[in-house]
Order: sequence, then C-alpha cells, then structure tokens
Amino acid sequence: MFNGTELGYKRKSLVNIASTLCVCGAFLVLSQGKVNAAVQNTTNEEDSTENVSNSISEYNINAQSVALSDASSVTSESSSDNDAVSQETVVASSTAVIGDTNNDASSESAAAVSDVNENSATSDVDSTSTEYTSDSNVVNVIDLGAVDSVNDVEAAKAAAEQVYEETGQAQTITASMVSSYSYTDAFLDSIKACAIQGWVNYRILPSVTAAQAICESAWGRSDLATSAHNLFGIKGSYNGNSVSYPTAEWGSGGYYTINAAFRAYSSNSESVADHGNFLVSNSRYANLINNRNYVSVANNLQADGYATSPTYASTLIGIVQQYGLTSWDTEAFALTDKVNAGSLEAAVVSGDSMYIRGWHVATDAEGKNNAFVIILDSNTNQELARYKITPTTRNDVGSAYSKVTNSANSGFEISVPFTSQFAGKNVTVISRYSSSSDGNSDYVDYNFSADFNKNVGNIDNFSLNEDGTISVSGWHAADATVTDTNHFIILYDATTNKEVTQIKVDNSQRNDVAGAYGDVYNSVNSGFNVKMKYSASLVGHTLKVVSRYSSSAEGNGASGSYVDYWSDGKVFGQNQSSLDSFDVQGKSLVVSGWHANNDSIELNNRFIIIYDATKGTEIGRYNVDSVERRDVQNYLPSVFNADKSGFSLNIQLTQEMIGDDIQVISRYSSQNDGEGYKVDNYFTPKKFNQSVASLDNFSIDGDKITISGWDANDYGAGLDNRFIILYDKTKNKEITRINISDIDRQDVADQFGGYYNASKSGFSISIKLTNAMIGDELQVVSRYSNSKDGEGIKTDHWFDTKTFNVNEGRLDSVNVQNGSININGWHVSDSAVDKPFRYIILWDATTGTEITRKLVDFNVRTDVSQYLPDAYQSALSGFNTSISMINVPKGHKLQIISRYSDAASGEGNNSDIWFDKFTI
Repeated sequence: MFNGTELGYKRKSLVNIASTLCVCGAFLVLSQGKVNAAVQNTTNEEDSTENVSNSISEYNINAQSVALSDASSVTSESSSDNDAVSQETVVASSTAVIGDTNNDASSESAAAVSDVNENSATSDVDSTSTEYTSDSNVVNVIDLGAVDSVNDVEAAKAAAEQVYEETGQAQTITASMVSSYSYTDAFLDSIKACAIQGWVNYRILPSVTAAQAICESAWGRSDLATSAHNLFGIKGSYNGNSVSYPTAEWGSGGYYTINAAFRAYSSNSESVADHGNFLVSNSRYANLINNRNYVSVANNLQADGYATSPTYASTLIGIVQQYGLTSWDTEAFALTDKVNAGSLEAAVVSGDSMYIRGWHVATDAEGKNNAFVIILDSNTNQELARYKITPTTRNDVGSAYSKVTNSANSGFEISVPFTSQFAGKNVTVISRYSSSSDGNSDYVDYNFSADFNKNVGNIDNFSLNEDGTISVSGWHAADATVTDTNHFIILYDATTNKEVTQIKVDNSQRNDVAGAYGDVYNSVNSGFNVKMKYSASLVGHTLKVVSRYSSSAEGNGASGSYVDYWSDGKVFGQNQSSLDSFDVQGKSLVVSGWHANNDSIELNNRFIIIYDATKGTEIGRYNVDSVERRDVQNYLPSVFNADKSGFSLNIQLTQEMIGDDIQVISRYSSQNDGEGYKVDNYFTPKKFNQSVASLDNFSIDGDKITISGWDANDYGAGLDNRFIILYDKTKNKEITRINISDIDRQDVADQFGGYYNASKSGFSISIKLTNAMIGDELQVVSRYSNSKDGEGIKTDHWFDTKTFNVNEGRLDSVNVQNGSININGWHVSDSAVDKPFRYIILWDATTGTEITRKLVDFNVRTDVSQYLPDAYQSALSGFNTSISMINVPKGHKLQIISRYSDAASGEGNNSDIWFDKFTI
C-alpha cells in the first residue's frame, strides 16, 4: 500500500507491469477476482466520480496453464492526446505454481472480474477458468509481497523452476499487485500540467480549473469532450476549428434547441489553456485572477454568472475537497512564489568615492551566509572588484517579502574609492549569497547594470560680443576624467574641419550641476567661462565648442587619454534685420528698424540708402548713428552688434518716389562714403501711391455753400499748395478756386496714419451761392499743387457731384373767416437765390385767371430747416397771411401760388410752387 505522491507513481508502474505481461503472453489468468468499488454520483451534468478501494484479486501463474482470455481487461487505451484513458483495473494478488498439478484436487475457477462501475469505459471481462491443484506436495512457497515490475515475477519464476528441476517438488510463487488506477486518474493526469501552468500564465487557480473540467465534461466522457476535447463547453472556434452540437437556449417561449458551434481542440491541454485565457480576457472574471482561495474562486465564478446552477459553487468546492486538488495549487504556488529580486538604488560617484546601495532577496539564499558585492566590466565580463559585506537591515523589504527568509536583512551598501579601474566603464553589479567563504560556489546572484561612463555637459552661452570676441560659458562633467586633469575649451571650425584655438581653463564651482548630476564625477567643479578672438575669416562658418579633459598638458588629444563634450554648431555669419517702420508720417517718410550682421565686424560706417527699385536709381544716402536695441540682443544674443543694431531716419517724401517701388537698404561699410568693403541688407520694396479722402459737408447754409472734408494723398508729396475748387460739371467750367491752409485732422491720422499729410489733411470753406449754380451738377475738387495758382504739378481728388434744385412746400391751412381767406404754410426753393421778393397769389383755377396777389414777409420755420437743412433759406421759408374775399367767385376752384421773384412786381425771374386746388 502506498499513499500520497508515491501511490500515484506505483499505480502507473503496476499498470505498466500488467500491460507488459499481457503483451508478452505471460501465463496470467484473473482468478478469485473481486473489485470493491465505492461509486459516488454527482448531480451536476450527471458527472460521475469514483473512489476505488484497494481490493485483492488473484493472478495465478501456472507453468502448465497459459490461458489468458481477455487482454483488454488489464490494458489501457491511449487518447488522441496521449493522455491515458484507463479501463477499470483491479488490485490483484497473483499466485504461480511451478510443477505438476492434480486436476481432481480441490480447485477454484478464476472468477470473472465483476462489480465494475456501469459508467466505466470498460466492458465486462470474460474469464477463462484454469483449474489447478493445491498440491500437498507443494512445500516451498515464495511470497514476493508487492512487486514493482515484471522482472520481479520472472526472476521468481526462474528460481522456482530451477528448484523444481532439482527437487521435483512443485513451487508456489505468491505476489501482490496493488492498483486502483482508473479513468478518473487518467483524466486528471491529462489536465494537471496545463492547469498548473494556467496559474503561471494567467493566475487562475488550478484546483478550481480541474473541478470545472470534471464538472463540465463528465470526467472527459461527454460527447463534446470525447469528440473535440472541449472540456468547458466554450462556444465558437479555436484556431478556426469547431464542432456543431445541439444546445438548449432560452427565449420568450421558454427553452428551445439549436445547433451551435463549439471550439474544437487537439488535446485536453489546449482546452485547459484556452479556458484560462478565456477567463483572463473577460473583465467580468477579474476577481478570479491571483485569487488563491478555492472557495472564494468557486463562489466568484457563480456570482460572475459563469453557470446558472445555484449549486455550481458548492459542487466545485466538493470536487476540490474530495480529490485533494489543493495539492495542485501548492505545486503551482511553488513555481511562482520562488523569489529572486532586488533593486540597485544608487550606483554613483560622490566626490572621489564610488557609492553602491541596494537590496537583494532570494528564496534560495537560505543557508548561504556569505554576502558579496561583485563588480564586472560589462563589455569584457572581467571581474573588477569583489567586496565581502554584512547585509544591512531593510525592514521595508522585509515587509514586502515577508515569506523570504533573508528579506529583513537584505540590504547592501559599499563606499569605495572611485579609481581608473571603474572610470569610463559600463559595469555589472552583482549581489551574491554563497555558502562558501570565497563566494565561488553554491551561490545565488542578482545582476544590476550601472554606468560609470557618464559624460554630460552644456554650453550655456556661445555668442559674439561687440568687441569682436566670442564668449563661451557652460559646464562639463564626466566619469572617465579621474586621471584627465587638464581642462581645455576648443573653438573648432566644422566648415574647414580645423581647430581654431584652444584655451586651458580652471574649473569653477557649479552647485546647480552637482544638484542635477551628483552621480557624475567632479560635477560640483565642472564650470568654465572663456573669451575667444573672432575673425572675419570665420564669418559664415559653422563653429563648435569642444570641452576636453585630457591627461596631456597639450590637450590636443595626440597623446594620452581625453574626454570630449561637443556643442551643436553655430554660424556667426547671420544677417538678420527688421524694418519696423517705412511709412509716411505727416509729410515725412519715417524709416526705422534694426540690422544685425556678423559680417559687419570692423565695418564702422553705417548708412541708410533710399533706393528707387523701379527706376534702378538711388534717391538718397544717409549716414546714421547706430541705435541701442536691447530687445534685439535678447533675441539674437550670438549675433555681432545686435545690441546696437537699430536705426531711425526721417526724410521728406518727394514726388519722384510716388508710385515707384521704393526700397530701404541698411549698409555697414569700411569707408565713410558708404563704399569700399560693405555689407548690405535690402528690405522689401514698398509703393507710396495711396489716396483717401472724404467730403464731410457740401450743402447750402443760408445763402452760402459750405464745403468741408479731408484729403490724404501720397501724390501730394512735395506739393505744398492746396486748393478747393468748385466746378460746374453741367456747364463744364470752374466756378471758383480757393487757396486753403491745412487743417488738423487727428481722426484721419489715427485711421490713415501712413498716408501723406493725413494729420493735416482737413479743409473747410464757404462759397457764396449764386443763381447760376442752381440746378447744375456741382463738384468739389481737392487739389495739391506745387504752384501758388494751383497749376503746374498737381494732384486732384474729385468728389461726387451734387445738384441744388430743391423746390418744396406745403399749405398747412386755408380757412375763411370774417370775409377773408387765411393762408398758412411754407415754401423752400434753391432757386430763390437772388429773389428777394415773395408773393402769395390767389388763382381762379376755374377761369385760369389771377384773382389777387400779396407781397408777404419771410417767417421762421425751424421745423422746415430740420427737414431740409441743406436747402436755401429753409429756416425762413414760412408764410402766414390773409386775403380779402372780395371778387372771389363763389363755387370756383381756387389755388394758392407761393412765388420768389427778383422783381418788386413779382413778374421777373420767378420760382413758384402751386398748391392743391380747393373750393370755398
């Protein structure tokens, strides 16, 4: 009898013995066989489990009897995935008799194997009885006990035959073979390895996976399991493979059956692996992952909706407990819980020392009481140093790895001189626990990478100064400079690939660098600041700064070791500029901006040239002083003369500039006439040809025409005489011309400041209104001229035409009272100019004759002046008079006429308005 793991091992070996004996034709028969099998059925999917008790059945080995009726009763068939699917195999005790037997002696027939569980994969075993005599002459009985192999039986048989040959006495051999290996064992064997691997891969508990497989597949004997190795009933396809089976679905009418596709696998192992992946890939089962409690996992599966059976969780829990499946969990945890972990918290250079600190925990470190820190050259794998240490207390690690014996004392920390053997190398730091005092045998390591080849730096400033020097400042720190004590700053011409100059420097303290790069050798004393001579030969070349630590006093790298840090390239041939203003302000052209050019070094004469790009001629050349521009220096700190790159110039805008492409040229020159060696910057040309004007007022004001507005016109540049001309377009002749003075118009300057004379573009005049103007199209012309009579060179702006021909009126009231007709109304007429006489005429429209007329006064009518403010004398347009009814025919249609006339009689040049007819 065996137990635990050993029992499983013996089960397999004894089955193999039985199989071998059958295949070899050994003379075995099943006799006196009985199987005491306790069968327990579960109700979930009619899965069955079976406990087979150890039972005894006799194998009879007889030299004269070789009958073996059914080899299949003791052999095993292999499934398609090489997982044994067992037939019911009994526990047997075998007896072999060597020698003559007497058939009529008491005998027993070998009983057929019986009581095999009806759910077993086996058929009933046909027994072939072989009678033998329990001969009293059999005096020598050899009891082998429990045998492990066929060889034990064969050896005993050979010995018995030899004794029989020599003595003539029959020999009896008795052997007990214990086996309860069943189809349940075979099924569990087929899924165990992959279920345990499921914990490693997915952290799904093996015991519950096995219980699900048993429950869902009826120990691998369901149709879906036998045909497709689908142990969990997962639908769909696997690697494109599926099988179709009927399945019950729930709908509004209850359960109905459909054919569904189920995943098909090549082995039980594939099914179990896919089951783990299925659970991990579905977020609803997230509470299963890393859960080590099989009761909790089973309950979570049910709660997550994996199965609808209310007893699903309890069924799984029962299977785990009944078959001791938690031992699978223990095996799985051993695979994942074995620890070898660590952290390198510091591997730095601090001053002249190398400081290494970290921790290392390892399950296998138990009993290995010698601790070391070993440093290897990562490139050559050569050991550079080894330090035996006493581990330091690390309660934080102890809390995190409480199950690892050495975790609370897992720290390591060393501080040793930083020498050339480490400097400039990428190293491997090894934390080692060993049982040997030299650390060379029986050890467990944890490897870390560390870099002692750091090389960092920065060029804080690389700029041209106004004195023609280059300023270079920055810092450079490198681990490999332990023996390189000479520090040089080199100016390198990358255009010609030549070194320009080098300067040996004394390093300055840089606490900021030490704060950021404290793990780099000598970072605290890494600063430098130098000035170098710049020459015209370097203009336009790409220059680089090289910071070099060298073991050589020359610093040229020709001999000895050195460490370099190279800056990015910079070109000091920049020519940058901006034209901030190139506009007309008033009557002047204002030019301002800046021009910074590295090529201008030693060119001390500065000019602004106004160039007519249309005519290809220079208009003017002006020697200017440089203007300080700190904003440009901040923007272009590395460009020569950026701080004094500004210029500003006011010149008169002239007629020759108008309409052409006018260009500003900023020039640095070696000569005071602007010639010789020179550096120019041509700004974008601009045309001065803008004109804008507005006629704010062109109206009659009393007996005058009032004209006001403004005219800002680039074409007026240099034309200092201004005129307003009133022109009669109808008669095509000028009425009058008035020389005017400029009027301030800040509103115009605010909106059109870039137009010539915008700030003083206004005009305002009054002209006597004459009868000759009435009814004609009148036009206002604003003129700039170079002559006092308004002729010569001139530029005009013609405003829209206007005609003064208003003739409107209204009869407010007409009523008869006390034998008179009272008449009230108004009459406005632009034609009333030069017509001082005003009449109200009563006209008989029936007979077409005048009844009477009356000279009337002009009355004030403010309402009319508001209605017709631009009409002639609209404010004095009212009339209010009475006319006697004498000679007024009754029943005739009458009409009122308002008349302006230049004759006292009212019969001269007249302007009339006839009101509507009425009857009294």
